[in-house]
Amino acid sequence: MSKIKLRCILENKSNTDKKIYNLLGIKKDNNINYLEEDMNVNIIINDSIKIIRKNNDKEIDLEFINKKYT
Repeated sequence: MSKIKLRCILENKSNTDKKIYNLLGIKKDNNINYLEEDMNVNIIINDSIKIIRKNNDKEIDLEFINKKYT
C-alpha cells in the first residue's frame, strides 16, 4: 500500500463546466482510493477499468472496457 498524488479532471462538455482536483490517494495492488469533496472514489484496474463513486446519497458505477464503446 502506498500514497500517490492524483490529478482528477471532471468535465461537462455540454456546458463547458470543468473541475480540477489535486488529491492524495492510496494505491494497493490494482486499486486506487481517494476522497473527492464528499465522494469516496475507488478505481479498480483489471482487464477493464471500473470507477465507483459513492457518498451518503448515491453510488455511481462506471466501467470502461478496452476497445469497446462504453
